[in-house]
Amino acid sequence: MSLQKHYLRSTKNLYSCNSNGVTVYYSYVTPVAIKDPFNVLHVCENVWSVTTGRHLTWIDGGTPEAKKKRLSYGDFQKLKDIYGVEREYWLNSSYINPKADIKSVQDVIKFDALLPDSLQLLKI
Repeated sequence: MSLQKHYLRSTKNLYSCNSNGVTVYYSYVTPVAIKDPFNVLHVCENVWSVTTGRHLTWIDGGTPEAKKKRLSYGDFQKLKDIYGVEREYWLNSSYINPKADIKSVQDVIKFDALLPDSLQLLKI
C-alpha cells in the first residue's frame, strides 16, 4: 500500500506518511521519526548526514532538550519493528503495518510490553 506523502518544508526530501494513527517522518527514504497513536514524537539520534540532522531539527525543534530525548539508533529500530514501519525501495513506496492494534486499555498494556524499557509508556 502506498501512502500519501505530506511535505514538511519546501524540500521534497523531508516528508511524513500517516496510517492508523501512526505518523512516520522520512529523510529521503529513511524513516527517522515516528509519532505514535498517543501523539508522542520519537525521533532517532542522527547517525546519518548533516542534511538529515537538519531534517531532525525541523521535526523536533532541535533544542537541547529535544536532542536529549532522541532515541538511540537501536531503540529506534525496535520501535520501527513494533510499528511495522518499512520502506519499499524497489517500489518507491512506504507502508506501515503495526504489530499492535490498540483499541482498549488492555491493548495499551500489551503494546507497552513490546516496547524497549527506555520507551515504555506505563512506567511509574
